[in-house]
Amino acid sequence: MSVVQAVRGRSARGKELSARNVAREAVIHISCFLMGGVVSRGATLGELSPFGASVVAALPFTYMPAGMLGAALSYLFASPVSSFRYIAVVVSIGAIRWVLGEIKKLSDSRFFAPVVAFLPIFATGIALTFSAKSEMTEAVECVIEGLIAAAGAYFMSRTAQLFTSKRALSGFSQQELSCLSMSGCILLLSLSRVMIGTVSVGRILAVLLVLLFARYGMVKGGSIAGIATGAVFALSDAKLLFLAAGYSLSGLIGGLLAPMGKAAVIFAAIICDTMFAFTSPDRAMVLSVLIESAVASGLFLLIPKDAGNFLSTVFADDGARTSEEAIRRNVTMRLEHCSKALENVSSCVNAVSDRLAKLYEPNADRIYERAADYTCKSCGLRAYCWEKERAQTMDDFPLSRRRISRITSPSAAASPRSWRTASTAVTASTSQWRRRAIGSPPCAV
Repeated sequence: MSVVQAVRGRSARGKELSARNVAREAVIHISCFLMGGVVSRGATLGELSPFGASVVAALPFTYMPAGMLGAALSYLFASPVSSFRYIAVVVSIGAIRWVLGEIKKLSDSRFFAPVVAFLPIFATGIALTFSAKSEMTEAVECVIEGLIAAAGAYFMSRTAQLFTSKRALSGFSQQELSCLSMSGCILLLSLSRVMIGTVSVGRILAVLLVLLFARYGMVKGGSIAGIATGAVFALSDAKLLFLAAGYSLSGLIGGLLAPMGKAAVIFAAIICDTMFAFTSPDRAMVLSVLIESAVASGLFLLIPKDAGNFLSTVFADDGARTSEEAIRRNVTMRLEHCSKALENVSSCVNAVSDRLAKLYEPNADRIYERAADYTCKSCGLRAYCWEKERAQTMDDFPLSRRRISRITSPSAAASPRSWRTASTAVTASTSQWRRRAIGSPPCAV
């Protein structure tokens, strides 16, 4: 009955694990579908939307169809004017990856995704440009769009590799955190068109990201977030070029003032963003930027301390990580030395065991034979004792053993006299064999 229950329990656990795996894969596919749809909404240089191609080129091949479907639907409903061109680009990227995916040396390269994203964007753009007999500036714009798509594919592919590596976020290097930040900024760019009046939800989240990185990542974190968000949002519209300088400077100054607390970081962000907003030709942007900074600051104050401590570990100094790595390597080296020492001990024990196995015999007759071989190998009477009088010789061995065991009892084992007496007994037995061989009567022991 217990065996049946164990089998049923194991089967139930297997079904539970399979159900978990199915649910996990379903969540990942849905997330890739939504990412393809959302990121495709991000526009650069006015109405160009190359980031849907970046997502399709960057996703792992297993989840690429979900991303393709999301990007295609987003292009179809979001920008009907150029939707067919971008849908063709997405399909082309999928076909290229399907054909070249079997070449592991090529598909595993970190430059594979950028090249795959660049070529269809550039080719379709050039084809449309020359078919309409457009100016050379539009051809250059096609090159720029392809390069933007390639850059987005690079950052997103690196981010996908980081998430599939199952490493802790605190173990990421500064370069990896930069790729993660750029991917996040591209996602925020797609939300910049979500407007509440004149206030952009994407820009609110961008300011919040700069505040978080500056407060808990100090100068390095603030600079990474400020430059990434400023560059991405400045490319979206010519009217927003001032955001590149505002976000970058607010990240730098906020990182410098981070030891003074959240209030100092918020003050730096509001001043820098508002100051550069006055350089915009659209004066209405000043009020919008001020409101966006104020809302992001309020959300920043609501973030709990535990989350901030976690972000601090993510932006830990490389020197501390190097020290931890040195300690880990030192412990690993010591464990390897201990392993080799135990291996040597094991080989010694095995050698002793093999040697003792050669001395072990299962019965007394074999022991007597080996003792005779060792003792009598150089004796001239060996042929007489072991061929003519073998039975008598074998009978003398138990007699000698009883005499030796009686004389060398545990109580007298340490006495030199007992060993001399035992030696006399063995010598007497040997003398008996010799006298028997020459025909003289044996001596009494």
